[in-house]
Amino acid sequence: MSGVTLGIDPGEFVLLLGPSGSGKSTLARCFTGLVPHSVPGELKGTIKVCGRDVTETSQTELATRVGLVFQDPSLQFVTSTVATEIAFGLENLRVQPAEISERIATALDDVGLSGFETRQIDTLSGGEKQRLAVACQLAMEPDILVVDEPTANLDPQGTEAVYGLLRELARDESRTTVLIEHECESLLDAVDRTVVLDRDGRLLVEGTPQTVFAEHPEQLRREGVWIPAVTRLALKLRASGDWPDATTLPVTVNQTVDAVSDLLTEQPSERTRFDSRPAGAAEPDPSGGSTTSPALDIRGLDARYGPDEASDPVLKDVDLAVPEGSFLALVGPNGAGKSTLAKHCVGVCSPPPETVFVGGHDLTALPSREISRYVGYVFQNPEDQFLTDTVRDELAYGLRQLDFGAGEIERRVDRTLERFDLTEYADRNPFTLSHGEKRRLSVATMLVVGQDVLVVDEPTYGQDRANTDALMRTLSELHESGRTVVVLTHDMRIVAEHADTVAVLVDGEIQFHGTPADLFDDRETLSAAALSRPPLAELADHLPVFSGPATPKRCYKYCTGGRMDPISRDQNATAPDSGEERPDQAKRYPDQERRRPDYGEER
Repeated sequence: MSGVTLGIDPGEFVLLLGPSGSGKSTLARCFTGLVPHSVPGELKGTIKVCGRDVTETSQTELATRVGLVFQDPSLQFVTSTVATEIAFGLENLRVQPAEISERIATALDDVGLSGFETRQIDTLSGGEKQRLAVACQLAMEPDILVVDEPTANLDPQGTEAVYGLLRELARDESRTTVLIEHECESLLDAVDRTVVLDRDGRLLVEGTPQTVFAEHPEQLRREGVWIPAVTRLALKLRASGDWPDATTLPVTVNQTVDAVSDLLTEQPSERTRFDSRPAGAAEPDPSGGSTTSPALDIRGLDARYGPDEASDPVLKDVDLAVPEGSFLALVGPNGAGKSTLAKHCVGVCSPPPETVFVGGHDLTALPSREISRYVGYVFQNPEDQFLTDTVRDELAYGLRQLDFGAGEIERRVDRTLERFDLTEYADRNPFTLSHGEKRRLSVATMLVVGQDVLVVDEPTYGQDRANTDALMRTLSELHESGRTVVVLTHDMRIVAEHADTVAVLVDGEIQFHGTPADLFDDRETLSAAALSRPPLAELADHLPVFSGPATPKRCYKYCTGGRMDPISRDQNATAPDSGEERPDQAKRYPDQERRRPDYGEER
């Protein structure tokens, strides 16, 4: 961080945003005294918490003032049961046993975990673990609660549960709450102030959510900071002269509904029907209408961990055909079996014979090294797939295993380094890259071979908006060039804006396979799968005669009486939401033509 001057008032609920590496977590550690007491480095200026200078205050005393909840709650658990975990911090503060029992009961009630006292922590869901981590801090009765990306590992309903808890805590005006997130659309109406750091760790903007997002879109876009979907829609409408209020822009769905309702009242005659399909046309076929063999075909797949036949199956008679050239989103709650299914599809886990077919080949009949010719797999954690000491060698590794010639390897590696903006890091150790750079490298290592099927596990995990958008542009280009893309995700925006089909996995079984629009209309399946609808889908419910997928372009077209989104007419035109040219970040991957990317000679 550099030159940050910031004051937070008692009882405020502050949202801290910024791109990856901007210093958000470092700032959180400054609040708790981890910086400078435990984390080495140079500290200039002053940090005061509740009037106390953190450099002159012990961490023990600061622990009674500030509670910090980490992104991964498992990193801060030190005992085995819920009650003993909450008691641990209190015992270190020398709280009397009788009072400890009272505080445990109160904290669990505050987070909705009453009755969980004797539960083993390793049996809790991801959302329950996050709530327990919050309870551990609340029990110590801090004046300030700092929560660092609490929803990064959660499914949509787990996310909403944590946000609901934070909303309730925010009503207690005696406690200050600081939430660090990459985005949190559904919680903005509870936030008092939004603070944004830039890439260099400087304070970019601060103010109410409406002030920050509606008045500073250009600065946020340049830094790759998330802007709410409804605000981005309103910015486009304002740029084209279709927004009813030149100054006020929405940050929530309800605010947008009120404004758009006025807009539609002014121009009702142009919207007798809004649908991307002609009237009477058939619903889209989730199979893509393809008569060729599926790129990925799963037939009656069962899977369990361990040799014991009595153990519970992780996958149960899974049937799923993924057409060639499709973009499939595989979604479902935490623990549904998504990653297990993906690992069976790429040979990381061995499926039974004649249950998984790639490009028409039974996966079990292919030698391990040959599987990688047909399908690539990008792990959720990029570090899990790194095998060498440099970025260049990492890209070359798979090609060498497949006996490509030295000249061809060099050509493919150089082109891939350039395509993924990794040339300057060619000689760096992959483990020293930033998280966004590691994710780009993990995708690049799979694409350099040129497989026809790519399976990507949680591509947006731990990514800021800029890195997410850049990666999704790359995956969309691959899809448009004819490759088959399968993405495992909790991000419903990806499902709505990129996928042409979606499969829902619940308790190891396929519960739904169809279009994103049909899924968002199926509230029973959404509830069973712990999924939530994206904001634009919620907005579309309030738009008369709107049907089909609620994507940004279609919502814009609807609100302008069917006119074309100016961005779609000319990708090189200025962006209508800012009036400025698109930032360099939007051009991270320069090859934007709709063709099959050339990673080398055809196999």
